[in-house]
Amino acid sequence: MRFLRVGLSAVILLSLLVPRVVAAAARRVAIVEASTSKVPRGEVSALRADVEDVVRSLGAEIVPLVEAKAAAGGDCDQPDCMIAIHRATGATHVLRVEWVFKKGSFTLQLQMWDARTGKTLSSDGKSCDICTLPDLHLALRDRVAALCARVFEAEDATLAPPPVPVPPALPPPALNVSPPVPAPAPAPPPASSAGKRIAQVSGIVLVAAGVAAVAYGGYLLHRNGQVACAPGETTNCTQRHATGGAGAGLLAGGVGAAVVGGILFYSFTW
Repeated sequence: MRFLRVGLSAVILLSLLVPRVVAAAARRVAIVEASTSKVPRGEVSALRADVEDVVRSLGAEIVPLVEAKAAAGGDCDQPDCMIAIHRATGATHVLRVEWVFKKGSFTLQLQMWDARTGKTLSSDGKSCDICTLPDLHLALRDRVAALCARVFEAEDATLAPPPVPVPPALPPPALNVSPPVPAPAPAPPPASSAGKRIAQVSGIVLVAAGVAAVAYGGYLLHRNGQVACAPGETTNCTQRHATGGAGAGLLAGGVGAAVVGGILFYSFTW
C-alpha cells in the first residue's frame, strides 16, 4: 500500500509539470520593432540580439526576423496585425519593442501580445535621462526578462490541472504506557465504504477524462500543419493549422490523468 501511495504522488507531480513543459516548448515569439525607434545604426542588431537571447533563455522559440517583418508589413501595433503574424508564422506571442537613444538619454517601451487573439497581455518599459548605450542594453535585457516571465508564469498557472484527491494517511498506532507489559496496539480502523466509493468514482472520472483528452489531443496533432482555409476561400489557401502545442499538451495531460485514475480505482477496489 505504501508503494502505491508513493507511485500515486509521483504521477500527480508529473501531471502538474508536463503541461507546463509542453506550453514552454510550444511558445513561438515574433519580435517586431516600432517605426518610432531611433538608435545609432550600429546598435540595432546588438539590441535585437539582446531581446532574442533573453526570450530563448525562458524556453521560447524565436520567429526568424525576415518572417516577422514580412508578416507585420510595417509598424504592427493593432490586433488584426498580430493575428496576421500568427497566421503567417505560427507565432503564439508578439513582442513589440520601441527604443530611442538621444543625447545621453534613452526611452524603452515593450508590449507583449497574444498573437492568436490579438489581445494585449502586458507591457513594460524604462527611461533614463543621463545614461549610456551600455545602460540601454542592460535595461533592455532586464525589462524583457521581467515582462516575458510575468506573461509566461500567468499562462502556466492557467494550465495547472485541478488537484487530485489523495487518501488520508492512516493514524499512527496508539502507545501503551501501562506497566509492566505493554498491551498490543489497536489495529487501525479500516477505511469507510463511503470513502472507498468516492475514491473509486474519482478514479473512473479521471480515467474517462484522460481518455477523452488523449483522443482530442491526438486529433489536434493530426490537424497540425493541415491547410485551413478562411470562410469563403477555396483557392490559393496557404493557412495551416498550428495545433501541435495544444495537442501535445492534451495528450500528455490525458495520459497522466488516466494513470492517476487507474491507480486510485485499483487502490480502493482490491
